[in-house]
Amino acid sequence: MLERRRSLKAFIRRVILILLAGCFLLLLLTACTVSFTRDVTPPPQGIAPTRVVEALIPAPLADTAPAQAEGAEGTAPVRVDGLTISGRVTAGSGEALPGGLSADLLRFDATGSQPELLESAGLQGDGSYRFEDVSLGPGEQMIVTVSYHRATFMSRLVPAAGMESGASVDLPVEIYPTSSDASLLVADNAHFYFDLVENGHIQVLELFNISNPSGYYLLPPQDGAALIDFSLPEGAQNLQFEDLSQLDRFRVTSTGFSDMESIPRSGQVQVMFAYELPFTAANKGTPWQWFSAPAMSLSIPIPVRVLSAVVMAPGSELQLENPQLVDAGTRVLQGQNIQVFTLINLPAGGDLELKIKNLQGSGAADGTPLANLVIGLIVFALAVAVVVYWLYLQPGKSLAARGGRLHGRSPVSREAILDSILDLDDLHAAGNIAPPAYREKRASLMEELKGLRHERNDRG
Repeated sequence: MLERRRSLKAFIRRVILILLAGCFLLLLLTACTVSFTRDVTPPPQGIAPTRVVEALIPAPLADTAPAQAEGAEGTAPVRVDGLTISGRVTAGSGEALPGGLSADLLRFDATGSQPELLESAGLQGDGSYRFEDVSLGPGEQMIVTVSYHRATFMSRLVPAAGMESGASVDLPVEIYPTSSDASLLVADNAHFYFDLVENGHIQVLELFNISNPSGYYLLPPQDGAALIDFSLPEGAQNLQFEDLSQLDRFRVTSTGFSDMESIPRSGQVQVMFAYELPFTAANKGTPWQWFSAPAMSLSIPIPVRVLSAVVMAPGSELQLENPQLVDAGTRVLQGQNIQVFTLINLPAGGDLELKIKNLQGSGAADGTPLANLVIGLIVFALAVAVVVYWLYLQPGKSLAARGGRLHGRSPVSREAILDSILDLDDLHAAGNIAPPAYREKRASLMEELKGLRHERNDRG
C-alpha cells in the first residue's frame, strides 16, 4: 500500500515536470521561429512602385524648357524670317560690366529639346548686342544667354507664334553676383512618404521643392563639384530618382548623392528620390517583441532648411511618432487610408527623427495568432507552477496536515500519518532536511501512529 502511494506521487511529479519542460521547449521553438522568419528575408530585388504618391505629391515644377512661352494662344504655327534680335546686358549690382562678355542666341525646336546655338555676338561698350536676319520655324522659340562666372543668365523666351517676318525683338539680359553658399537655399515644402514593402523593408520617398530667394546666382564652388549634398539614413539601399533623363545631374556618393544643378535668382528646382531600408526592430530578439508591434528609430538628414513638411504613411501598416508631428488626419487615396502629419522649420544639417512601428509585424498589440499562442503558453505554465506550489511547496504547514489535505482524510488518520512519513523520507532523501530534525520528526510521527494503534486495540 505504501509503495503504491509512493509510486503514484512520483509519477505525478514526473508528469508535472514533463509539462513544464514541454512549455519551455515550445516557447523556445516559437522564439526561434520568429527570429529565423525575420532574419532570412532575401535582399530586395527592386523598389516597388509607391501606391499613392502620385495622388499625394504635386507634379514636378516646370523646367526651363519652353513649354509655356510667350505668344498668342490659339495662333496657328507659322514661319517668320528676317527678324532682328537686339538688347542690352546690364549688371544688377550696378557695377560696370566686365570685358570679354558675349551674347548667345539659342533656338528651341517644337519639341523643346536641347537648344541649338544660332549665333554669338560680342557686347558693345554699353553692353548692347544685335542679331540680324534671324528665322524661326513653326513651333520654334528663341532665347538670349550670357555666360559669366560659370553661370548662365537668360533673357525671356520668345516663340515664333504671334510674330511677323521682319519684326524687331528686344531681349535684355541682367547679370548679377554669383555664390556657392548653399545655406541661402530654402525648401518651401518637403514631403516624406513611408510604405511597407513585401521583402521586410520600408520604402522611403523624399521630395524637396527648393527655391533661391537670395539675390545671388547659386552654383557649385567649382566644375565637377556639387551645390547640395543629400545624405541618406544608415543602411539605405536601392536608391532611385524620379526622372531618369536627369541622372547626369546627380552623383552618387558614399553617404547619399550630390546635386550638381545651379539655381538662378528666384529659381526653383525639385528633387524627388526613393530608397529602401531594412526594418530593424529595436526590440527584436527580446521577449518584448511578442507583446508590442516591432518598432525602429530612423534619422533622416535634412539637406536644406525646410519651411514646412508633410509626413505620410499608410495608417494600417505603419505608425509614425515624433513630438513635433501635428496630426492632420487621414486621406483615403486609391482605397487606402493614409495618415498625414505636418511639421515646420526643419534646420539644414539637422535630422527628422522618427519612431516607426510596423503594425503588420508580430506582437500582441496587433492580435496575431503567434502572440496569442505565446500568452496562452505563459498562462498555462504559471498555472502549473501555482498548482505545484500549492500541493507540494507551501511552507509553514505540518507534514501530517499536508498529507491529510492531499488525500481528503482527517489529519489524525492512519493514512495521513503514513503519507507524512513518506513525505518526510522524500525530504530526507533529497537532502532538504537536517538529519537531527528528520529523526526527531519521524520519531514523533511513529509515536502518533503507535497511539492510533493502541486506541484501535482499546476500542476493539
